[in-house]
Parts: sequence; C-alpha cells; structure tokens
Amino acid sequence: MKLVEQLRFAKKCLKYSYQVKVNLICGAIMGLLGLVYEIANINNGMGAYLMMLVSVYPTSLLYQLCSSQLIESSPCRKSMMTAVPTVLMLCMNMVSYLLLIGIEGIRTMVVGTPQAAEQSALVILSCGIILVILDLYAAFGQKYYVLSLILMAGSLVSFFGLCGMYGHGDSLLRKLFPLSVPAAIIVGLCLAFLGSLLQYGASLLVYKKPMSPFVLNSILRQRA
Repeated sequence: MKLVEQLRFAKKCLKYSYQVKVNLICGAIMGLLGLVYEIANINNGMGAYLMMLVSVYPTSLLYQLCSSQLIESSPCRKSMMTAVPTVLMLCMNMVSYLLLIGIEGIRTMVVGTPQAAEQSALVILSCGIILVILDLYAAFGQKYYVLSLILMAGSLVSFFGLCGMYGHGDSLLRKLFPLSVPAAIIVGLCLAFLGSLLQYGASLLVYKKPMSPFVLNSILRQRA
C-alpha cells in the first residue's frame, strides 16, 4: 500500500477514534487562540507556541488507533505507526509554521524597527526548535507516556526561559543566535524537517514496543 493510500486509510480510521470530535475541537480552539494571540502579539510569542501544538492532537489520535484490531490486522501496520503519523504531523506543522512565518514577516515590514525584526526572528527560530521537541514527544509519547511527558514539559519550560518569557530580561537564545528574519526562516524550516526525520527514526525504534499502560488504561476507561 502506497503512502498516499495509507494516508487516506488513516483519515478514514480517524473517524472511528474515541472522542475524535472532542480532540479535534480542542485542537481547533488551541490553534484559533494561538492565532489570535500571535496576531495581537501577546506575551512574547505565546500565540506562536500554541499554534505549534495543534498537530499533536490528530497525531496522538492516530497513534492511539494503532492499538485497535483494525490496525493490528492491517498489512500497513508498520507504516501506520511510523511513516503515516510522521507525514501527518509534518503537513500540519508546515501549515502552522508557514502561517506563523507570514504573520511575523508582515509584522516586521509594518513595524519596520530593528527590535521588531529581532523579536520576529526569535519567535520563528524558537518555534522551529519547539517543533523538534514535539515531534520527539509524538514518537515516544504513546510508548513511554509518563517519561516523555516529563521530559517534554521540562524541555519546554527550560526553553521558554532561554527565550526570555519569564520576567523582562533579554533572551539568551537571541544572544546565542543573533539571526536575521530570513536566516531564522531557513534555520527554522530545516529544524522542522529535522524534527520529522527524528520522529520517523524514533518511531522505527519503538513501534514494536507495547503501548504505555497509562495510555492503554486511559483508552479502556474512556471506552468502558
């Protein structure tokens, strides 16, 4: 089964996910809230970070489906646990990330100050790094949920500190990587694709592992 056909199969399977509407609505609200925050330029790029989280919702649903008999008996079981979630997340990441780049690019041109350009470059670069963190979490989360969640939360909290989101100090990330907006876009896109490659590689390493008991018990409780 080719990848395109597998993506179509995954789309059909998502309809049978438990509480799929609730999860997709939550993802849509997260994306809309992030978009509003980003356009209004609230809280040092918090809207941009919320926009990057949108892809986690459908990807997690797809990973959870892999525990069902429908996927277990499918000839494309391996791809449904590795390539398909990676491509799905990459496509959704690109939509959010390119939208973010467009907004920050327009803001840089409209405001026209060096400070605005520096802030836009920081937001674009930091979101590229966040995508790498989220991609790795997506790959490991369904197999090692608690550990992955702790590592992701710790990574994001530490990273937000580097970005200067706590207090009013300057960003250490900006000092370490003083990039222009075009350079930040190039580096950020490279990071986005790197994250997808890491997600695919990590998925290949763990797809044969049993699903995390925490995730499995949660699914069973919801379906009970």
